[in-house]
Amino acid sequence: MKILSALAGAALLMVFPLGSAPWGQPEELPLPPPDQEPRVKERIKMLRTWRLIETLDLTEEQSEEFFPLLKAFDRRQEELKERKADLALKLGRIAASESSTDKELREAMKAYRKANAKLREDCDHFYNEVGDVLTLRQQARLLVFEERFRERLIGILRDIRHGRGGMHGPRTPGD
Repeated sequence: MKILSALAGAALLMVFPLGSAPWGQPEELPLPPPDQEPRVKERIKMLRTWRLIETLDLTEEQSEEFFPLLKAFDRRQEELKERKADLALKLGRIAASESSTDKELREAMKAYRKANAKLREDCDHFYNEVGDVLTLRQQARLLVFEERFRERLIGILRDIRHGRGGMHGPRTPGD
């Protein structure tokens, strides 16, 4: 079970990427075997969906409108975050290279900032869309839920990384 916890934690980065600083290497975290990634990722999405239904107390009509919007948003965010991560790596390589020019650095920095702006714009667009589906109170709950869910997942990842076992306590020999 603790191994599954570690796999789930590693897959969280795919669902909720933490991003990486453009000037450094991404933090190394345990990764699930490639054949386990889709399954772990899907379980995390199911947990998030279940918790959202519980937290937002959606009607059937709201669910029918909200979840397609959420799914499209998640897909766009994943693509935008992948693009941002690629740009961060490129910017890091350019910054580390003594032979890079100021023009190359400026262009890479501009592309990275633009990717960040697109992520924020997409979030704003999503929250405007759900404003037509959710009550104001549900919108507030959604904002708080997303932040807390992400914080908890990051905490689990940190625990796993530091050998504290994530959701299931400390690791024991043989895990």
